[in-house]
Amino acid sequence: MKLSPSAVLLPALMLFATVFLSAQKPSKLPLAKYYDAAGKELSKAEFDQTERTQNYLSVIVDSSANAHQLVWREEWGTLPSAELIYSKIEAAIGKPVDRNKYLLIMYYPGKDPCNSSGMATPSDYAHNDAELTRHIQKIAPTQVIHIYKSPTGLKKLYGSLSKHHQDPEALIERTFFKYHYPCGSYVIIRPDGAYGSYFGEYAYEDILERAKALKKKE
Repeated sequence: MKLSPSAVLLPALMLFATVFLSAQKPSKLPLAKYYDAAGKELSKAEFDQTERTQNYLSVIVDSSANAHQLVWREEWGTLPSAELIYSKIEAAIGKPVDRNKYLLIMYYPGKDPCNSSGMATPSDYAHNDAELTRHIQKIAPTQVIHIYKSPTGLKKLYGSLSKHHQDPEALIERTFFKYHYPCGSYVIIRPDGAYGSYFGEYAYEDILERAKALKKKE
């Protein structure tokens, strides 16, 4: 039986497509490299041992190079001026922010395995937020603001997005949260620009302790 030209051409094209697509598959990642908080290379065992102290988080600093680095879980510093933060937050929430009050920003980086697990209900979150707001006022007058990078998963946690606001021009991320830290993070800012931040999963009691530390340094 004589094959038509199209019958001969089709298998050839399929073979070419298979070879072409195989060639387009990304190559495997290079062997992982590990670094301490200062950028010094570590062995995997040294890296894991240091991370287990709970003082550090592991972040991917270069996905193409498969480079992992430890970062401190807390940071203390002073902004040249807190006005930019206060004014951008004010615009994001659509109401005035008192420049004489501390500003507590609770930051949600987007859905991840840490913040999408657990048994807490929206009513649990509402109760905890109310208790935190009540207790932190005893340390220093504070405005509590919820900021997100991505809202994915938030409605399931809180029941609505009414208390949450998008990061204005990614300012909070760029200023305080360089990487995606699991669960979420927070920063407390004094009106004079001094701040304390914590990266990754946290307890509300820790926020109160950080607020006390900032208050003592006034």
